[in-house]
Amino acid sequence: MRLFIGSFAENVADRVIEDLRKGGVRAELRHSLYINSMVRYYIEGKIKELKEKYKEGEICELIKKWENYLQKVKEIYVDGMDEKEFRKKFLEVVMPESKKYDEIRELIEKDVDIEEIEEKFGKEKLDEFGKHFMEELNLVNQLHTILELNGIKYEKGKMHGKLPDEFTLKIYLDIEDEEAEEYNAKTEMKIFVDKKIDVYANLIDTIYEIRKIERLCQEKREYTPLLLIADIIWMVKDKIENKIDLEKFKSKALHMEEGNKEIIINENALLEILKTMEKAELIKIKKGKIVLKS
Repeated sequence: MRLFIGSFAENVADRVIEDLRKGGVRAELRHSLYINSMVRYYIEGKIKELKEKYKEGEICELIKKWENYLQKVKEIYVDGMDEKEFRKKFLEVVMPESKKYDEIRELIEKDVDIEEIEEKFGKEKLDEFGKHFMEELNLVNQLHTILELNGIKYEKGKMHGKLPDEFTLKIYLDIEDEEAEEYNAKTEMKIFVDKKIDVYANLIDTIYEIRKIERLCQEKREYTPLLLIADIIWMVKDKIENKIDLEKFKSKALHMEEGNKEIIINENALLEILKTMEKAELIKIKKGKIVLKS
């Protein structure tokens, strides 16, 4: 029986295998393809047409907000403009509060250790910057998507092209399926296919290498499940009093408590644990009985 450790990129899986080896635990690898999909709703069209279609409500306000943003773009943009310069000027106008984070931003760009930055500005200010930065990033990414839709080209950090007299908008909406139908929103689906390596630990090794596993878990807490399963196996063993009926034993071992720990084991999982214990020669299962080996 194996214990699932996780799914990793190839370079990370190599490190995990080496860690398990140090803990005295053999690993089994399985290469897998993972598929995830994301559905997003959006509205698209000329600003004038969208304002006519959505005359009130949140979407109406959203259209007006983007109309204002794009008016600011017209005041800022020059053909051949540097992307960084454009971003800076745009944020100065629409998010003037960004300026108060300039010093933190400069230190991050210089690869100053994050702990040093936190020591200088405090955790609260750094967390505040992190939240603000994500808002900036989201806004600017959406803006560039809209500008590309309107013919602006990006090449070697420069922006090229002429802005249209009337912009076409593509605005993503955070709405439920029912609302999408109500707003006549369009649908866009993205499908992501990734190759990962599933890493499994040999369960028998966790029984006999518990000291090594304890040291490994002290260094790297992500391997705590190895220690937990080893503890559970020994707890199950302690419930066996020389010889016991399998059905009777299930009622004792499916739900266990020890200190502040409550362990609930699925019946199929318990049977697999018992099979592993038999392979490890801790017990013998015969004719519906569990016998403890000395």
